[in-house]
Amino acid sequence: MKEMLRKDLIFLQKHFTENEEVIRFLCKHLLQTGFVKKKFCEAVLNRERKFPTGILLGELNIAIPHADFNYVNKSAAALATLANPVLFHRMDKPEESIPVHIVILIAISWSQRDRYVELLSTFMRRMGDKTQISTIYSSTSKERIIEIMEGANA
Repeated sequence: MKEMLRKDLIFLQKHFTENEEVIRFLCKHLLQTGFVKKKFCEAVLNRERKFPTGILLGELNIAIPHADFNYVNKSAAALATLANPVLFHRMDKPEESIPVHIVILIAISWSQRDRYVELLSTFMRRMGDKTQISTIYSSTSKERIIEIMEGANA
């Protein structure tokens, strides 16, 4: 987890109007820093249409979009807290949309493909704690967000 999170890939209280806009923004930064291949973004968007990643937690909801490791050069995660939530379809009920407040775009490389499920589960577990979600969402410190995501106490 530690090697995946970087301050330059955390964006606080960003303004977007739709989920594709958020995903493209985060993809652009992963591409610019060399973590992903050019086709990564389209792969994420296609996967999101078929297998949505919105997770209903209550007051603050999250989405964890991702794509196959074939589109990734090196594992990384890009995180955005949203000033105004955007709609994502739910992971567990794809026919329903929910307002999402935090988006974490995960890119897992071929070399870590055997840890894919473990890494995704770790992100989901960390993001499933409502206290941590609230702290991340209201945080003005990228360092604090990294501490929380790495498992430090909220």
